[in-house]
Amino acid sequence: MVWAAVTTAAIGGRTARADSDDRRMVTVENAAGLMGTFSTAGDIDLPNPFFQDLGTNGRGCVTCHQPGDAWTITTASSAIGKPAI
Repeated sequence: MVWAAVTTAAIGGRTARADSDDRRMVTVENAAGLMGTFSTAGDIDLPNPFFQDLGTNGRGCVTCHQPGDAWTITTASSAIGKPAI
């Protein structure tokens, strides 16, 4: 459960599932159902700079590059142009 809480916080509060202790997999809900990311290189490194607030706007890369959108930027979930919370 700690992994799920850490993952949820790191990906901007979106639902993250950790059905096992396998830290190579992150699954999030999206409009199509579930989107999963699996790392063949080992654990998904959630403390890395991609997930941290950078600069002065309080955003990290993950603010726009959401895991439920396959880490891309979409108009439906983009934070571009929105004020930082």
